[in-house]
Amino acid sequence: NKKKLAVSLAAVCNPRLLLFDEITSGVDPMSAEQMVYGLQNELSSNQGMLFSSHRLDECLTTCTRAIILNEGKIEYKGSPKKGGYFIK
Repeated sequence: NKKKLAVSLAAVCNPRLLLFDEITSGVDPMSAEQMVYGLQNELSSNQGMLFSSHRLDECLTTCTRAIILNEGKIEYKGSPKKGGYFIK
């Protein structure tokens, strides 16, 4: 509940960019989905959200652009919804 409250308080301030590190770690899957999609739906056109996650499904279904790192090297970048590309 503390994490949900912290995320809500950050969004209330209406910043241009929200930065979250492992926003959904330790949160049950249903609440995690609600948090991420809720934030995404509340963003105005002049706001952005940057978050890191180990949950690939969450990133690829939520993000308009994604970068996937493996051992510090970029493996994938682009728009998951428009077909990004894997780096060789």
